[in-house]
Amino acid sequence: MNDKNSTLIKRLSIILAIQIVILIFVNVFSFSSLKTRQVSKELFKGLNKQTIVSFELNDSIDGFKAVLEDKKWFIEYEGTKLPADADKIKDYLDILGNLSDGFVTYTGSDEKSDATYGLDQKVVQNLTIKNNKSKEFKLQIGSVGSRRGTTYIRKDGENRVRQIDSNLKAMSTALYKDWTDRRIVTGKTASDLKSIRFDLNLDFFKSDYTIMSGPDNVYSVIPESENRELDQLIVKGLVNSLLTLKSDNFKISGNLDGKSRIGNIQLEFKTGTQILEFYPADGDDIGNFIVKTESSPYLFLFHKDTLEKMFKTKDGLYKI
Repeated sequence: MNDKNSTLIKRLSIILAIQIVILIFVNVFSFSSLKTRQVSKELFKGLNKQTIVSFELNDSIDGFKAVLEDKKWFIEYEGTKLPADADKIKDYLDILGNLSDGFVTYTGSDEKSDATYGLDQKVVQNLTIKNNKSKEFKLQIGSVGSRRGTTYIRKDGENRVRQIDSNLKAMSTALYKDWTDRRIVTGKTASDLKSIRFDLNLDFFKSDYTIMSGPDNVYSVIPESENRELDQLIVKGLVNSLLTLKSDNFKISGNLDGKSRIGNIQLEFKTGTQILEFYPADGDDIGNFIVKTESSPYLFLFHKDTLEKMFKTKDGLYKI
């Protein structure tokens, strides 16, 4: 073979190699683009967080409905309308407004496959979303997908199981109380506080003393125990617990008729006073004590264990 032919063959080989590389690159790029478009495609056309006015979440045990009224969200449960946790609702709306079409991992529906993807009747969650045009969007929520941050879902009317890039499963709980705002004191900090008066006669805790707030949030106790040093960290912990207190639940049915008050906690702020009134709970209540406050139209329930962990006797506020 002469040098001219050898050179020609080498050039042709180089051109062929370049064409092969280009072909592989184009194919890979096209597949990647297709997959990206498929994953980023919206799950429901026309659904966005700004237009959602309600969503309902149910499983085989419990469920609730979240509704938007006069620019505020409420949780409807057993005929009762409760204040919603605004931050939790906002985070969930962000998720609902960004649901992607994902990709199909299985086609079909039978008992075994449904259980594999968390879509069997025992554990599946049913989600119904409604927008401001009364259009409904329905899907079934399965288990967490093959990796963290994903969820198996099935759209209403389909038999295809999809995996979507979303924390939908992790954020979806059908326990209504997890979506409610159960704070007792709102909009107050330790710097707003003047005093806390404890006057409780509970079966496990009896108290009759006052915590006074001084300059730089240094506290004192009345009546004072002589020759003992107050533990400021313990007192500050108790104060903070009261200012950030959340009830264990709401009292859904019943009222305070015929009940005798068994104690008060009076919080005096620079701008006013808030009194927490304690009553014994009913036998069917999910809690041991009812708390009422004039700042809220709702009745709050507390378990004994919750209060035991928070309350301190006067002696318990001093250093050993």
